[in-house]
Amino acid sequence: MKKIVGTAAAALMTITGLAGCGGGDSGGGYCEDVKTAQDELGGLDGADFTADKFDALTTAVHNIADEAPDDIKGSWTLLADQFESLESILKSAGLTMDDFGGLVQGNTPDGFDASQLQDLETKLQSFDSQGITTATDKIHDQVLADCDIELNKTGN
Repeated sequence: MKKIVGTAAAALMTITGLAGCGGGDSGGGYCEDVKTAQDELGGLDGADFTADKFDALTTAVHNIADEAPDDIKGSWTLLADQFESLESILKSAGLTMDDFGGLVQGNTPDGFDASQLQDLETKLQSFDSQGITTATDKIHDQVLADCDIELNKTGN
């Protein structure tokens, strides 16, 4: 279970590794959205994962996806869809995003038994961590090229 939760958490950390290192805003609304969202894009890690931070990240990614140029819209949309998938998986398991933060840190929610953990593990296996890694790499390259904003690359 810890491995599956870790995989989902690692995928989220990949997304949030997109925090920017500065740069211009040459691409109008889209680039401005990316620049404005840099704090949210870098705002999650395993130590302080909260529902509020996840909600801010989700809102930022949806806003950016709405503004994104056609050539990168699919990558932003994939991220937004994976956030919704994770929220749905957790809700169906009777968990909150704060509970997920606890799981990331190795804490099982009170009253959550082994069969529920097994069910959650099965559902989390559908989380597309490879797709997220590919999408964030594409986003990094596109934002640098089109917006002159240097985002941290996956794993950096």
